[in-house]
Parts: sequence; structure tokens; C-alpha cells
Amino acid sequence: MRGLVAGQAFTDALADRALGAAETPGLEAILRSIAEARDYADLRRRILELFPEIDFSRLASLLEAGLTLAELAGQLAQRQDSGLDG
Repeated sequence: MRGLVAGQAFTDALADRALGAAETPGLEAILRSIAEARDYADLRRRILELFPEIDFSRLASLLEAGLTLAELAGQLAQRQDSGLDG
């Protein structure tokens, strides 16, 4: 498996691992909070209720690492699909 398919598979597996390792109330509860929030302040309150022990600096680090890995996977996929990977 190479290129876009491999990049997407990598990103999907990374997301699955992150969600599996995270102690979360579940994606459905988060999406429901987003949908029901009246404004940003209400959304913030709802998220804090779902994650009372949240460490925002750790969350930011995890998001940054995940986004970086996804970007790199996309770049590699593009290089493989275009034949630039040697």
C-alpha cells in the first residue's frame, strides 16, 4: 500500500489509537455539546463539564503532534503518488 491510500490508512489508524487511548466521555457527547451550544462560552462550559480534569497544555501538545503526523503522512503520500520518492 502506497500513496494516498497508505496516507489515509495511517491517519485513520492514528486517530483510532488516539481515541482509544484517551479517557473521554465519547465523541457523541462532544458532538452533541457542539450542536447544542448557544455560543462559544456555552460550548466552553459544556466541554469543561465533560472533561473536568482537562489539561489544556497536554491537549494542545497532542493535537499538535497529531496534526504534524497527518501533514507528514500527506506529504509522503503525495510524493509516492507523484513518483518523487525515488
